[in-house]
Amino acid sequence: MALRTKNQTLEVENSELSYLLDEAQAKIAQLVTENEKATVLARDQEAKIAELVKEKEKASVLAKDQEAKEVQGKLVFSKVGKAYCRAVIFLVVCLALLVAMFSKGPETMKPQLL
Repeated sequence: MALRTKNQTLEVENSELSYLLDEAQAKIAQLVTENEKATVLARDQEAKIAELVKEKEKASVLAKDQEAKEVQGKLVFSKVGKAYCRAVIFLVVCLALLVAMFSKGPETMKPQLL
């Protein structure tokens, strides 16, 4: 009788341990699935980050190109401005020479009739 009771107790404990083992295995399977999902999400995030880094690099290159164009535009404008000023000064000097050539000095010019 004692062996039978002991055997039944061991069977109950074995049944309880089997149940706990099944629950633990189910929990492990759930955790593995969650881990796989998290890994996929992490890879997606890494891909998005890599894409954003590439876009940032492209934007940086475009910004540098734009800055170079602005500097070049300022240089061209500066050169054009200098050339314009030189042309105006040249015209003023030419006009002054023409006036000096055709003026008769201190006497006033008299209108000439044909």
